[in-house]
Amino acid sequence: MVLERDNEIRRNADLHQRALADDAAAAAAAALLAEQRQRADAAAAAAALLAEQQQRADAAAAALAPPRYVNRVAVKLPAFWMDKPAVWFAQAEAQFALADVTVELTKYYHVISQLDVRAAAEVEDIISNPPGDQPYTNLRQHLIQRLSSSEEQRVMAPTTSYPRPGRIDSPT
Repeated sequence: MVLERDNEIRRNADLHQRALADDAAAAAAAALLAEQRQRADAAAAAAALLAEQQQRADAAAAALAPPRYVNRVAVKLPAFWMDKPAVWFAQAEAQFALADVTVELTKYYHVISQLDVRAAAEVEDIISNPPGDQPYTNLRQHLIQRLSSSEEQRVMAPTTSYPRPGRIDSPT
């Protein structure tokens, strides 16, 4: 009987040790799981914060950046006037204002599309190699400068007289 009792005590001690080991393993697993959850939560919070910061940065960049693309606008420019470029540009500016066109490059392309062969030849250097800074303003200044006749040229130019109807020299 003593032997049986000793065996039973040993079995109970073994069971108790196993239970303690199981409890310790379960506690370690629970602690590891809790630590993993904390890391996952921290990573998720960091990712959310980073995404929010990126959205703010994108919005700020979009607000500060000049528009790169302009929707198509209807600008009705008359044919270019070689003899009165300053007046033609005044009308072009009015059309740009009506269509709310403010981008230099858009204005530049509209003007180029209205130049005839002679006018384009006058500013061929600018058309072939457009300036990066203020292309429209540069083109406008050069066209007006190159095509506007000086006061001296206007005074020296012969005046053309057209026959009046009903006169003898009139072809009608």
